Amino acid sequence: TIVIYSDGGANHPFNTHLDELKALTDKGAGIVCIHYGVETVAGKPGNAFMDWTGGFFEPHWSVNPHWTAKYSALPVHATTRGVKPFSTNDEWYYHMRFLENMSGVSPILTDLPPPESLSRPDGPHSGNPEVRKAVLERKEPQHTAWARERPDGGRGFGTSGGHVHWN
Repeated sequence: TIVIYSDGGANHPFNTHLDELKALTDKGAGIVCIHYGVETVAGKPGNAFMDWTGGFFEPHWSVNPHWTAKYSALPVHATTRGVKPFSTNDEWYYHMRFLENMSGVSPILTDLPPPESLSRPDGPHSGNPEVRKAVLERKEPQHTAWARERPDGGRGFGTSGGHVHWN
């Protein structure tokens, strides 16, 4: 398993090593991306993240506010064994870009962000009309951690939390 907890976006270290990582995932390696490590750019890097973990933070689509998430129910999943419901304030990214129909993706942490999490003006990380419709109008709970079982048997995991290490 390869774990990345690093800068993201255009500077994500995976962006320049996609072919090397694909060769490893083709052999069954798992990919775990934590916090800023879930952010990359659309196109070839974003498509690779979708394949490996099932989703990613896409600038001008996803947002990165600090808010207190309340995870009152957790799914039965290998990644939740021994984990009890919890609440914590963190920079929980949401409105992630996921595979169509969440194909092979299991939401792990899900909550409806509060309206004040969208109080910043529109920008690459702060808001856009689509996220406002999803959260403020349609009241769609947002996935902040997820796991993927790939068709080739490999696995991936992403979580947007982790801005503050004690969380």
